Amino acid sequence: MKNLLILIAALMPFSSLLAQREYLPTEEDLKHFANTKTYVVLNRNPLSDYNFEIQDAIKKYWNITEYEFMQMSDFEEKSKDENASFLYLATVSFEKDKSQTRYNFLCLSLGGDHLALDDMKDIANIPLSFHGVDEDSYAYKLGTFIVFLQNHVRFITANPGKVSRDVYKHYNDNMSAIKGKTLYFIE
Repeated sequence: MKNLLILIAALMPFSSLLAQREYLPTEEDLKHFANTKTYVVLNRNPLSDYNFEIQDAIKKYWNITEYEFMQMSDFEEKSKDENASFLYLATVSFEKDKSQTRYNFLCLSLGGDHLALDDMKDIANIPLSFHGVDEDSYAYKLGTFIVFLQNHVRFITANPGKVSRDVYKHYNDNMSAIKGKTLYFIE
């Protein structure tokens, strides 16, 4: 969990530069999300580490909505369902980032009427890794990300005033709470 907080803290200065993912959830969006069925979109490669780990993590930890796994090939069509939400991987770049670095984000979005997938209403996005790295560099952490994502959605639902361009400021402001804790690293 601490590694997750460190990653989020490291990427948060870039959050205001986010090009494709600028939607902030409203209080109504958050209430609506609670009544959706979440479709977990699997990678096109059926043997990917991500697919195995996300399925395991969802089965163990997901309890905020009903869920179902779906194939990437069905995502675009199903994404128009306003009674659905979606958990999926997206490649994100930042408009003002001169290095043109791309990242993998775990996105939780609402379905509905939109022109393109990038126009979906986001509930939350979590940075996973740099784009192009092996999935095994982040796949094993998906359980922690799923727990954090649900806790975050519950937090912003209970505290809609905390939703802002710098929504993770709350976590950064409370980093001192980990003082005196033991941080473990995997070799």
